Amino acid sequence: NAFDYWGKGTMVTVSSGKNRTI
Repeated sequence: NAFDYWGKGTMVTVSSGKNRTI
């Protein structure tokens, strides 16, 4: 989804659809 390339390598998509910084 959009989060996958927006936060690629920096963030991970969580089940709620939000992103979380690693």
